[in-house]
Amino acid sequence: MISIGIDLAGLEKNKTGFCILRNKVAETFIVHTDDEIVENVKKIKPDIVAVDAPLIYPPKIRECDRLLKKYGAMPPTMKSMNILSKRGFFLAKRLKDFNVIEVFPTGSAKILGIYSRGIEAMKNGLLNFGLVFEKRVLTKDEVDSIIAALTGLLHLHNLTEDVGDKEGVVICPKAKPFILNKYFHY
Repeated sequence: MISIGIDLAGLEKNKTGFCILRNKVAETFIVHTDDEIVENVKKIKPDIVAVDAPLIYPPKIRECDRLLKKYGAMPPTMKSMNILSKRGFFLAKRLKDFNVIEVFPTGSAKILGIYSRGIEAMKNGLLNFGLVFEKRVLTKDEVDSIIAALTGLLHLHNLTEDVGDKEGVVICPKAKPFILNKYFHY
């Protein structure tokens, strides 16, 4: 199974983290434009695309935003999030032929017990799940894209829950870390 994780930037000039997660092997890189994202997704033909951005426009505060606030989710109506929401919405439309889900990597990391403000600690948490990725220095955008892709992969294995309602749903892990650790060390 192939899961793509996208840590979408609000503006194309900024760095967007992109992860291809094939089973337990993560390949990450940085992209900028929507065209780059769409081209890569079409070339890879993943089972799922997990996007870290609100996928609604015009933005409004949804039940999922209220519920995920405890994990640090910011409202889509905030100016910077408004820009991200617009980009996420139109990117999802361009990827309509794929299984696209909205995710929140910070929330996923906190639920999985691997959240840290330090990138190295987060990488170590991901390694503890048996994930394999490059030994080079990864950016925060790339680490978030790995967590997004992991959430997508968990979703494919029915290890997630929908947070929200008909106005919008964010996919979050539901399994406890020890269960996932056992699952990913098959």
